[in-house]
Order: sequence, then C-alpha cells, then structure tokens
Amino acid sequence: MINYLTSKLLTVVDGKKSKEEVIGLLADMASENSDAVENKELFLERLFQREEVGTTGIGMGIVVPHARCESLNKIVIAVALLKNPIEFNTPDGVDAKLVILVGAPKNNNKEYLDLLAKIARKFRYKEYRENILEASSKEELIEALSGI
Repeated sequence: MINYLTSKLLTVVDGKKSKEEVIGLLADMASENSDAVENKELFLERLFQREEVGTTGIGMGIVVPHARCESLNKIVIAVALLKNPIEFNTPDGVDAKLVILVGAPKNNNKEYLDLLAKIARKFRYKEYRENILEASSKEELIEALSGI
C-alpha cells in the first residue's frame, strides 16, 4: 500500500463529517494530488455506487471504500484518520476511525483485488491496527502506515 501513497494523499480530519463527506474529501485528494484520476465526478459516482451494494468496512474501526473506474489510469489510494469516528455500517458495528480509499482502472482486477486483500490481512494484527488508530498527526499516521 505504501507504494501508492504520498503525504499529499494522507490527512487527519478534525471535525465531524458524514460518510459521504469523507469519501468526497478523499476523492478530491486523489484527484488533486495524483495523476491517476481523469474524471473525479465519475470516480466519486463509482465509489458511491459500490457503497450502495454493501459496506466496505472491514471492521475494528477501519473501512476501505473502493471501486474500479474507467476514469482511472492507475491505482490510487487516499487515507483519512478521523478524530471523530463515523458510522459506516460496518459488520461489527464499530464506527470508522480510519478510511482507506482505493481506486483502480476498470481493467486492473488482479492488482486491485490483491491490494484489497493485503490491506484486510494487515489490519487483522491488533498491534499494527492500534498503532495506526492511535496516531494523532499526519506524521504519526505516515510512520504507522509504513509497514503496509
């Protein structure tokens, strides 16, 4: 995951936001700070369509909204650590504190699915998960994420 990230694609969100606002914020970051997104509105539409299908929460305070989209030319990841967790309809009912947005080109199934699986596996480790969720600044978040 760290191969896809830059500090411009990471943020710590202080105020109370809705699920839609956080996804929109991350899509904006991906569009403005990477060359992966050719049409932000279409990407955002695909993300919201995916959310309607079912939760993208993996539980334990972590959600991974994701979508493949024809307006992306490569994989992009944007991350938000939320100071005020939000309800994301996760299987375990725990509010989301970490949101990892993943987008991939429509034809990039293998790398996209491998990345989603790797993210889900990594967060099974309590120590790793807690280290990230306890970050209080962008710098601490970058340091904590370096293990993915």
